[in-house]
Amino acid sequence: MIKFNIVLPGAPSNMSVRSELYNEGLIIFRGKGEIGTGNKILVSTYGVLDINERFRISDMCNITCLTRVSLGKLCRIAHRSQILDGSFHYVANFNKMTVQNHTRPIMIGDQCWIGNSSTVSAGAVLPSFTIVASNSLVSKDYSDLKKGSLIGGTPAKLIAEEMYRIEDSDANTIIGDYFRLTDNPIYYIPCDIVPEGYYRYK
Repeated sequence: MIKFNIVLPGAPSNMSVRSELYNEGLIIFRGKGEIGTGNKILVSTYGVLDINERFRISDMCNITCLTRVSLGKLCRIAHRSQILDGSFHYVANFNKMTVQNHTRPIMIGDQCWIGNSSTVSAGAVLPSFTIVASNSLVSKDYSDLKKGSLIGGTPAKLIAEEMYRIEDSDANTIIGDYFRLTDNPIYYIPCDIVPEGYYRYK
């Protein structure tokens, strides 16, 4: 059901760097999924890592769960990304004589795509069908985003709307052939195609 430490097509897999799983809490796998090489997944004593079906965690990713981290179905976490719901260490502010809680749950919706080398930090909320550009910092609640939003930057901000990862294999073949056989850098989507036709997973 769960393929662990596997070579993923198109990813920088390295079988000499094995994935590691440290679990002192609870990990819930709600269906099949894939985890590449060189990952480190840590779930602490009171942590709950809840991963929905048909997920893919690429290579060299770091997931730390001290409270709760939830990944929706069909999520894609690209290589060298990290999801951290805490910073491990408390910091004392002696000007205010306070210590702030560094842990907050993370919620990532269905069919989100976290671009490579990105960080999702404590308290982050991503609605379903959000694409995160590479090298971004996702550090807050983005619940107000529309479905199909593309965000990016440090910290991540809205870049575009109505953007969907193409999952449909037939669509990928048609578009790939178009670019292979023409010099045109843009493929125009036929007017009868709706977003569901591209992101629907068969």
